[in-house]
Amino acid sequence: SMTHKDEAGKVLFYIAIAVAAVIGLLIAMAWVTRTPLYTLQAADHPDCLTPAPDRDVLIGLAVSGGGSRAALFAAGVSLGGNALLKWAAEFGTEADALVMAIAAISVPLDLAAANDALSAGFNLVYAQHFLRTLIPAASDKHRRFPGRFDLRRALAARTLRDFDDAVTAPLHGFAGADDYYARSSAGPLLGAI
Repeated sequence: SMTHKDEAGKVLFYIAIAVAAVIGLLIAMAWVTRTPLYTLQAADHPDCLTPAPDRDVLIGLAVSGGGSRAALFAAGVSLGGNALLKWAAEFGTEADALVMAIAAISVPLDLAAANDALSAGFNLVYAQHFLRTLIPAASDKHRRFPGRFDLRRALAARTLRDFDDAVTAPLHGFAGADDYYARSSAGPLLGAI
Protein backbone atom coordinates (compact mmCIF):
# COMPACT_ATOMS: atom_id res chain seq x y z
CA SER A 1 0.00 0.00 0.00
CA MET A 2 1.08 3.56 -0.65
CA THR A 3 2.12 5.72 2.24
CA HIS A 4 1.31 9.41 2.63
CA LYS A 5 4.91 10.13 1.65
CA ASP A 6 4.50 8.16 -1.61
CA GLU A 7 1.22 9.95 -2.38
CA ALA A 8 2.75 13.35 -1.63
CA GLY A 9 5.70 12.48 -3.86
CA LYS A 10 3.38 11.56 -6.73
CA VAL A 11 1.39 14.77 -6.33
CA LEU A 12 4.58 16.86 -6.28
CA PHE A 13 5.83 15.03 -9.37
CA TYR A 14 2.62 15.79 -11.28
CA ILE A 15 2.67 19.42 -10.14
CA ALA A 16 6.29 19.71 -11.31
CA ILE A 17 5.34 18.25 -14.71
CA ALA A 18 2.41 20.70 -15.00
CA VAL A 19 4.59 23.67 -14.03
CA ALA A 20 7.28 22.62 -16.50
CA ALA A 21 4.66 22.23 -19.24
CA VAL A 22 3.21 25.68 -18.60
CA ILE A 23 6.66 27.28 -18.46
CA GLY A 24 7.58 25.47 -21.67
CA LEU A 25 4.37 26.68 -23.31
CA LEU A 26 5.01 30.26 -22.19
CA ILE A 27 8.58 30.13 -23.51
CA ALA A 28 7.37 28.73 -26.83
CA MET A 29 4.67 31.40 -27.13
CA ALA A 30 7.19 34.11 -26.22
CA TRP A 31 9.59 32.80 -28.85
CA VAL A 32 6.91 32.63 -31.55
CA THR A 33 5.66 36.16 -30.77
CA ARG A 34 9.22 37.42 -30.09
CA THR A 35 8.09 38.73 -26.69
CA PRO A 36 10.62 38.50 -23.83
CA LEU A 37 9.57 36.69 -20.66
CA TYR A 38 9.43 38.64 -17.40
CA THR A 39 8.66 37.71 -13.84
CA LEU A 40 6.83 39.93 -11.39
CA GLN A 41 7.08 39.35 -7.67
CA ALA A 42 4.07 40.60 -5.71
CA ALA A 43 6.31 40.90 -2.65
CA ASP A 44 8.00 43.84 -4.36
CA HIS A 45 4.65 45.66 -4.59
CA PRO A 46 3.11 45.53 -1.09
CA ASP A 47 0.56 48.23 -1.85
CA CYS A 48 -1.38 45.92 -4.15
CA LEU A 49 -4.41 44.84 -2.12
CA THR A 50 -4.28 41.50 -3.82
CA PRO A 51 -0.69 40.57 -4.45
CA ALA A 52 -1.17 40.55 -8.23
CA PRO A 53 0.18 42.61 -11.08
CA ASP A 54 -1.71 45.80 -11.78
CA ARG A 55 -2.76 47.09 -15.19
CA ASP A 56 0.06 49.62 -15.56
CA VAL A 57 2.72 47.04 -14.70
CA LEU A 58 1.35 44.62 -17.30
CA ILE A 59 1.13 47.32 -19.96
CA GLY A 60 4.70 48.34 -19.15
CA LEU A 61 5.93 44.76 -19.49
CA ALA A 62 4.16 44.26 -22.82
CA VAL A 63 5.30 47.56 -24.31
CA SER A 64 8.89 47.31 -23.03
CA GLY A 65 9.07 43.83 -24.53
CA GLY A 66 8.35 45.31 -27.93
CA GLY A 67 5.14 43.36 -28.25
CA SER A 68 1.56 44.37 -28.43
CA ARG A 69 -0.51 44.31 -25.28
CA ALA A 70 -2.15 41.07 -26.41
CA ALA A 71 1.24 39.31 -26.74
CA LEU A 72 1.63 39.06 -22.98
CA PHE A 73 1.16 35.68 -21.29
CA ALA A 74 0.83 35.17 -17.53
CA ALA A 75 1.06 32.12 -15.30
CA GLY A 76 0.64 31.67 -11.58
CA VAL A 77 1.25 28.75 -9.26
CA SER A 78 -0.48 28.28 -5.91
CA LEU A 79 -1.17 31.68 -4.29
CA GLY A 80 0.23 33.41 -7.38
CA GLY A 81 -2.35 31.55 -9.46
CA ASN A 82 -5.11 32.64 -7.11
CA ALA A 83 -3.98 36.28 -7.38
CA LEU A 84 -3.75 36.04 -11.17
CA LEU A 85 -7.26 34.56 -11.48
CA LYS A 86 -8.67 37.21 -9.15
CA TRP A 87 -6.99 39.93 -11.19
CA ALA A 88 -8.37 38.51 -14.46
CA ALA A 89 -11.89 38.32 -13.00
CA GLU A 90 -11.82 41.81 -11.54
CA PHE A 91 -10.40 43.49 -14.63
CA GLY A 92 -12.58 41.52 -17.07
CA THR A 93 -12.40 42.81 -20.64
CA GLU A 94 -9.51 45.11 -19.70
CA ALA A 95 -7.52 42.03 -18.59
CA ASP A 96 -8.48 40.30 -21.82
CA ALA A 97 -7.05 43.23 -23.79
CA LEU A 98 -3.79 43.09 -21.81
CA VAL A 99 -2.96 39.38 -21.84
CA MET A 100 -3.38 36.77 -24.53
CA ALA A 101 -3.62 33.89 -22.08
CA ILE A 102 -3.30 33.03 -18.41
CA ALA A 103 -2.56 29.73 -16.71
CA ALA A 104 -3.10 28.88 -13.05
CA ILE A 105 -1.69 25.74 -11.46
CA SER A 106 -2.54 24.11 -8.14
CA VAL A 107 -4.57 27.11 -6.97
CA PRO A 108 -6.22 27.50 -3.55
CA LEU A 109 -9.47 29.11 -4.75
CA ASP A 110 -10.84 29.48 -1.19
CA LEU A 111 -8.03 30.74 1.02
CA ALA A 112 -9.84 30.10 4.30
CA ALA A 113 -10.60 26.49 3.31
CA ALA A 114 -7.04 26.02 2.07
CA ASN A 115 -5.70 27.31 5.37
CA ASP A 116 -7.99 24.92 7.27
CA ALA A 117 -6.81 22.02 5.10
CA LEU A 118 -3.16 22.94 5.70
CA SER A 119 -3.82 22.99 9.43
CA ALA A 120 -4.81 19.33 9.69
CA GLY A 121 -3.36 15.87 9.20
CA PHE A 122 -0.30 15.28 7.06
CA ASN A 123 -0.60 18.80 5.60
CA LEU A 124 0.72 20.14 8.91
CA VAL A 125 4.18 18.92 7.91
CA TYR A 126 4.12 21.14 4.82
CA ALA A 127 2.53 24.06 6.70
CA GLN A 128 5.19 23.99 9.42
CA HIS A 129 7.99 23.76 6.84
CA PHE A 130 6.49 26.67 4.88
CA LEU A 131 6.10 28.71 8.06
CA ARG A 132 9.78 28.15 8.87
CA THR A 133 10.63 29.82 5.53
CA LEU A 134 8.14 32.68 5.98
CA ILE A 135 9.19 33.81 9.46
CA PRO A 136 12.82 34.66 8.54
CA ALA A 137 11.56 36.41 5.39
CA ALA A 138 9.35 38.59 7.60
CA SER A 139 12.46 40.22 9.10
CA ASP A 140 13.60 41.23 5.62
CA LYS A 141 10.14 42.55 4.75
CA HIS A 142 10.08 44.51 8.00
CA ARG A 143 13.37 46.18 7.04
CA ARG A 144 12.05 46.96 3.53
CA PHE A 145 8.63 48.16 4.70
CA PRO A 146 9.08 49.49 8.25
CA GLY A 147 5.96 50.04 10.31
CA ARG A 148 3.69 48.03 8.01
CA PHE A 149 3.35 45.12 10.48
CA ASP A 150 4.38 44.03 13.97
CA LEU A 151 7.59 42.01 13.66
CA ARG A 152 7.22 40.51 17.16
CA ARG A 153 3.85 38.99 16.19
CA ALA A 154 5.39 37.66 12.96
CA LEU A 155 8.26 35.99 14.79
CA ALA A 156 5.81 34.47 17.32
CA ALA A 157 3.51 32.99 14.61
CA ARG A 158 2.88 29.27 15.16
CA THR A 159 0.43 28.70 12.29
CA LEU A 160 -0.01 30.05 8.76
CA ARG A 161 -3.15 31.85 9.97
CA ASP A 162 -1.08 33.53 12.71
CA PHE A 163 1.45 34.63 10.09
CA ASP A 164 -1.24 35.87 7.69
CA ASP A 165 -2.86 37.80 10.53
CA ALA A 166 0.46 39.32 11.64
CA VAL A 167 2.16 39.95 8.28
CA THR A 168 0.23 39.24 5.09
CA ALA A 169 -2.96 41.06 6.05
CA PRO A 170 -1.47 44.31 7.38
CA LEU A 171 1.23 44.41 4.69
CA HIS A 172 -1.44 44.34 1.97
CA GLY A 173 -4.05 46.53 3.66
CA PHE A 174 -6.40 43.94 5.14
CA ALA A 175 -7.98 44.07 8.62
CA GLY A 176 -6.75 40.56 9.47
CA ALA A 177 -6.38 37.02 8.17
CA ASP A 178 -10.14 36.46 7.80
CA ASP A 179 -10.53 39.68 5.81
CA TYR A 180 -7.55 38.71 3.64
CA TYR A 181 -8.93 35.22 2.99
CA ALA A 182 -12.43 36.50 2.18
CA ARG A 183 -11.40 39.35 -0.09
CA SER A 184 -8.51 37.60 -1.85
CA SER A 185 -10.07 34.26 -2.77
CA ALA A 186 -10.53 33.90 -6.52
CA GLY A 187 -13.05 31.05 -6.33
CA PRO A 188 -16.22 33.15 -6.12
CA LEU A 189 -15.06 35.21 -9.13
CA LEU A 190 -14.22 32.44 -11.61
CA GLY A 191 -17.43 32.95 -13.57
CA ALA A 192 -16.28 36.45 -14.50
CA ILE A 193 -13.17 35.22 -16.35
